[in-house]
Amino acid sequence: MEYTKKLLRVVQLDQILDRYRILEKAPKPKMGWIRTVRLTLGMSMRQLGERLGISAQAVQQMEDREALGTITLESLQTAARALDMKLVYTFLPGEGSLESMVEARAVELAQEIVLKAAQELSPEERQLARPRLEKTILFKAVELQSKLGRGFWD
Repeated sequence: MEYTKKLLRVVQLDQILDRYRILEKAPKPKMGWIRTVRLTLGMSMRQLGERLGISAQAVQQMEDREALGTITLESLQTAARALDMKLVYTFLPGEGSLESMVEARAVELAQEIVLKAAQELSPEERQLARPRLEKTILFKAVELQSKLGRGFWD
């Protein structure tokens, strides 16, 4: 039952993240979103600064920090509100899905465990047992996925 809950959480989050996949292909403005939106709206740094309660120079610094990637999420959220915008923030799997990440890690761990145990066999026994070892790795991977415990990502 616990396995079903854990797997369901993974699948549900994958479904949510799939909605954001389109954003991967959208280019981020080189000068950052704050400056791009501000200029597109025809708003000066002074005007944005008044909305933020900061100076035009501080707006310039904020825009520079965003362009460099050193701005905080809190600052982005504040700037978004001042521009009557919404900040959208998410993580996306580097490749594939969360489910495929879990499956790949489970197979990796299962191989380590099963092949370590197989070291006790002679080379001839290992060769004869190869099809059985591969099946055992798959079974062990399913078992490991069902736990998704603390040591899973160690």
